[in-house]
Amino acid sequence: MGEGSTSTTSNNGPGAKVLCQWCGAINPEGSEVCARCGSPLLVVSGLAEVGEEITPEEELEKAEQLAGAFSEDVLERLTLQEKQIAKLQEALQELRERVGELEGSVAIVDAGLRALSQLLDRRKVVREAELFAAWEREAAEEAARHEVVEDLNSRRELLLARARTLGSRAARAFERALDTAELLLASGKVRQAIGKLFAVLKRYPRHPEMAKLVGELAMEQGELAMAREAFQILVALDPSDADGLVSLATLLADEGQMREAERLLRKATRVAKESFLPSFALGALKIAQDDLLAARKHLLRAVNREEAPVPLFLLGLVELRLGRPAKAIKLLERAVELAPDLEEAIYTLGLAYLERGYTRKALSCFRQVLELDPQRLRYQ
Repeated sequence: MGEGSTSTTSNNGPGAKVLCQWCGAINPEGSEVCARCGSPLLVVSGLAEVGEEITPEEELEKAEQLAGAFSEDVLERLTLQEKQIAKLQEALQELRERVGELEGSVAIVDAGLRALSQLLDRRKVVREAELFAAWEREAAEEAARHEVVEDLNSRRELLLARARTLGSRAARAFERALDTAELLLASGKVRQAIGKLFAVLKRYPRHPEMAKLVGELAMEQGELAMAREAFQILVALDPSDADGLVSLATLLADEGQMREAERLLRKATRVAKESFLPSFALGALKIAQDDLLAARKHLLRAVNREEAPVPLFLLGLVELRLGRPAKAIKLLERAVELAPDLEEAIYTLGLAYLERGYTRKALSCFRQVLELDPQRLRYQ
């Protein structure tokens, strides 16, 4: 047999077996490789044949042969592993060099764009801040497209599994819609892709997973009417979906349907008692209705369940509007600590500092806001 895994033979006459020295599996006599681990078998005689007498010296010699074969096999495997490690190190070094080259290219492109933007700004063709804002918008849209693609791919099997429960015709329709959506996404047509998914949902509405996906994607893309209809399908099929209830309530509140929005949010608080989201949304709704005491109650409940930056910011805003700047400062400082780029929280913290007479701290906040958004304070 070939070189590789050292093994011993159990010589008990006809039907002798071969033991793999690495995994211990029993293999039929004449095997070239181990049936379990696939390692090549190197047979070294071990026990005496039936009826054969063996002297202690011969037994010692056989044991030494077995030990030598095993050592050679181990050395061969170690050498092979060392070669593989060396190849891996070479590949990693090549990858590091490629990353370095890409970083250099990115730096050159960035420097060129900055020089171009400054030139255009000096020539009064376009302001530098506006150019970079447009650039960031395009980058954000491209990132959003990639997120939609990943989200669709991660949910595809679940979506198709549900579609199969609706019948073969529905399953084929959903599969075609998903394939078409993927092609549209690949060409950057995000809204058209969502539209295809929405069309098949309207045709076969008993699909809560597709309703949730369409609602979320449409909401992100600003297709609010489509999102509302999708979430209405979702909560009709699954009234216990707290995220769907909150999303639908938010859309209805934007349309001015405050009473229905509040009803859905209160239902969400009962469905998801441990989640901060329904209480946070209720607090935001009460701020919009200028009911600050009710807003404070709901936001406190949200913050006690999860110390998230946006609920902290809104609670700080409420405390400031209720004439409690000291409490507002504590909450807003924590919000900014958790989210240093939360522009609204920084600005409101500056206002709270002014209320307390901390002028330098307030100016520092306003400077941070200007750095984050040069256009912001111009309109304040």
